[in-house]
Amino acid sequence: GRDFLPRGKWPACDGRGSSPMRFLLLILSVLCFASCIESIPLVFRSKADDILVVESVRDNSHRMTPTTPLTWVREGTHRPAENIIEIQAKSKHQEIMGFGGAFTEASAHNFAKMNADIQKQILEAYFGPKGHGYTMCRVHINSCDFSLSSYSYDNVSGDYDLRHFDIGHDRAQILPLIQRALAETRAAGRAMRIFASPWSPPAWMKTNGRMVYTDVPGLKDDERVHRAWALYFSKFITAYAREGVPMWGITVQNEPLSWPVLWEGCFYSAEMERDFVRDHLGPRLRTDHPDVQLMIFDHDKDEIYNFSKTVLDDPKAAQYVDGVAFHWYTGDGFENLDPTHRLLTAAPSRGHFMLATEACTCPDAHWHDWTRFESYVHDMIGDMRGHAVGWVD
Repeated sequence: GRDFLPRGKWPACDGRGSSPMRFLLLILSVLCFASCIESIPLVFRSKADDILVVESVRDNSHRMTPTTPLTWVREGTHRPAENIIEIQAKSKHQEIMGFGGAFTEASAHNFAKMNADIQKQILEAYFGPKGHGYTMCRVHINSCDFSLSSYSYDNVSGDYDLRHFDIGHDRAQILPLIQRALAETRAAGRAMRIFASPWSPPAWMKTNGRMVYTDVPGLKDDERVHRAWALYFSKFITAYAREGVPMWGITVQNEPLSWPVLWEGCFYSAEMERDFVRDHLGPRLRTDHPDVQLMIFDHDKDEIYNFSKTVLDDPKAAQYVDGVAFHWYTGDGFENLDPTHRLLTAAPSRGHFMLATEACTCPDAHWHDWTRFESYVHDMIGDMRGHAVGWVD
């Protein structure tokens, strides 16, 4: 995505809507076309090879509407005032894995209350061949702040072998939604990558004895607890696979640096996460689920470099790391992505990808509010230029 760069400034809005948004959709159209071929001679093409332009405009009825196509031109033949997307076909950067959203209990609960026709429309809009085409989605391990109540899969205190582990709670509404989404994705000829994140371990594993809130540290300083929590991840992956929902990846902890927090949380310093990955979670996953991708951090970009450096500077921890996950809540922070990617690439880690795993505008989301739309676009562009392989709402 780095070489699809405009020359000059965006044109002023002409009354039809947001020019930056229209320009982004143009860029994405070219990206989709360019990703399908090995090289692109920059010459005039026949109409069969024109570039498809799809447009969404705030002030008219255009919603993902095909408009006048563009044609290829030879370099140097454009008018100076034009905005130019220059394709450098021989310069390759990260492979884009996908875009998507989160399967939460709240979304599953609302989905379950819809009638069959509305459910069908929702699935088609998000996952169908004519919809968004989501191919990367997140699900929470245990409850999160988008759950109806706090819960875990093993509430038996001291059950270090997790003999009482049971994902029965998720079979009610979360798993049926994911299973139907997967079916819709497969029918559209696509593959879905699903990754999971915990907001909180079971209360009996935590220093505060509660699912909600967190003390510092979040996990008890007890090797039995750490071993059990690593095993918990493995059992979750196995249990979901048995329900027809394979896991592509996991993150160690959602927003590990959040303290205080008003919902489910579990504080890890970078050193705590490093040690947990090195001594427990990494070895457990490598033994039980070697193909599952392990992502560290999963918090805001302002701390991404320092946190990742602490984990990756330890080669015994780094060997288990596949990627770095991050959120958007502390502002752009794009300048921190490239140094983190260089750090990740230089580390003895198994993988080297960066993934934007969460963004949200609640509680200030309003119907027909294009400010929210444009803020998403702004973050997507910045993250992709910072090596992100995907973006998840």
